[in-house]
Amino acid sequence: MKLIFTFSLACIILFSCKKNNDDAAPDLNINQLEGYVISGAVIRSTGFTPFAAEFLPGQKVKLGYETFYYDSKDYVIDKDTLKVTDNIKLVIKNNKVTHYYYYSSNPYTPGSSTGDLSLNLYKKPEASKLQGKTFTGTYYNYPDGTVLHNSFYYKFAQNTNTLAAGFTIGTPVRSNPYINIGNVAAFAQLNNDRELMVWHNGRLLANYFNKGENRYQYALLNPQ
Repeated sequence: MKLIFTFSLACIILFSCKKNNDDAAPDLNINQLEGYVISGAVIRSTGFTPFAAEFLPGQKVKLGYETFYYDSKDYVIDKDTLKVTDNIKLVIKNNKVTHYYYYSSNPYTPGSSTGDLSLNLYKKPEASKLQGKTFTGTYYNYPDGTVLHNSFYYKFAQNTNTLAAGFTIGTPVRSNPYINIGNVAAFAQLNNDRELMVWHNGRLLANYFNKGENRYQYALLNPQ
């Protein structure tokens, strides 16, 4: 029952929010993506996977997904399809990401597609959506959806790419730097652990990989 509730909550939060982004561009040219970002999540059968991309000059993209980060990857455009690395393919129609495919086996098998994603494509914000903000929420274990931490918070510093995290606001259990992705996401490497946090429709979507226990954890966090 807990698993069903958790997945339903994820869907409600991700899909019930109307997009309200003044940076969106109705005249987007898929062949000229420099200066744009994508932020959001792909819904899984249990939980979700955060995703963020920042399009750079020279047909390059800075990429964060699950708990992976790439500083600069080549991408190619084939009509309405954008291909990144050998694993990721996005379909963009009417200025929206309509399909997401992640290939993880050989022969390739699509991991996700239409109907189970919430990804926004828009101009890169001039200011960070994270700096100076605090987000709180619940952390869950993946894939069983059990509660890991009833209360967890991230507090992003005002003018630097650093954050504090813990269970009670004002009492951090750690502080660490992060890599900024398009002013909408943050990636942190914590020894062997990895962490991706993505701003999406005003909320924060987080995914954490615990290397020692070889397991993923995810969280839905609201601004304070």
